[in-house]
Amino acid sequence: MSGSFPSILIVVRAGRHSLHRSWSHICHKLADVAVSTYDDSDWSGPDVKHLHHAPGGKFTGIKSFFDQNPNLIDAYDYFCVFDDDLILPYSSIATIRALLAQFSFRLATPSLSYESFFSWPITVQNQRMLFRAVDFVEIMAPIMSRDFLRVALPHFDANVSSWGLEWLWRQILRNSQTFAAILDAAPIVHTRPLGRSSLYKNLSSEGLRAEDERDALIAKFGLERNEPFRNLFGVTNDEAPRLLVGDDLVHEMIGGYRAVSDYDFDNLSRCLIGLLQWNRPLAGIEQVRGLNGFAMIEEACVPERKLIRR
Repeated sequence: MSGSFPSILIVVRAGRHSLHRSWSHICHKLADVAVSTYDDSDWSGPDVKHLHHAPGGKFTGIKSFFDQNPNLIDAYDYFCVFDDDLILPYSSIATIRALLAQFSFRLATPSLSYESFFSWPITVQNQRMLFRAVDFVEIMAPIMSRDFLRVALPHFDANVSSWGLEWLWRQILRNSQTFAAILDAAPIVHTRPLGRSSLYKNLSSEGLRAEDERDALIAKFGLERNEPFRNLFGVTNDEAPRLLVGDDLVHEMIGGYRAVSDYDFDNLSRCLIGLLQWNRPLAGIEQVRGLNGFAMIEEACVPERKLIRR
């Protein structure tokens, strides 16, 4: 790894139909890859640095992986915990690496490309933004700093489905007075509709529902179920990037979703409704200035500075 860039471990929770080999063979210069299987598939090969097997859900398996390999937590700066139905363009992996190097986010996630299946409109790529600061990262593809992983890891086996961890992660962010980031300039493709994985079939066969597990986890930690997840502020994807909050951010993002209609006009409606109703930013500049890590971003957006590009 280059000395100026963070060391990254991508951990894929994979089954026999995993798509990770479509990108793992080309990313070895940028990140190491570990595969944790939940079935009897064999993903050994030169593109995989660490192999692991554990049955069960995604994050219960990931916790088992780190319990068996605790030394790896100190060996890397960041950990990308990805589903096995994702396609990661090389350019997006490179951009993720560059943005982590510049801004040292505690928690982040790639955006989802326009052709992706998505559950949460806030996760969809906005063409006008380099990244957005948010209080939400979906369990599909979180990127955790070493410090965040240490705090979150003990709760990875809170349930089988992993549903509800997003609310717990929001509380961890608030406790440290910081934010997460959705990396709009680093889109990935989610290829599978919600509920089609073997996890949901196994849950159903055991008489369990992911929604019930989510609600139980939220209740266990005393979290607020109905509070919307929010965009907090954003940085535009311009040569001279601009830092935007409040209505200025909303106006910029409305234009940035136009390209969604090229794939599915109904998805454009979902993104706009999400932005204007559920995920609308509430904070002004003085409120976000109190967040840890904000000063670094504000400094990077002054006219004479340029952000790192891949």
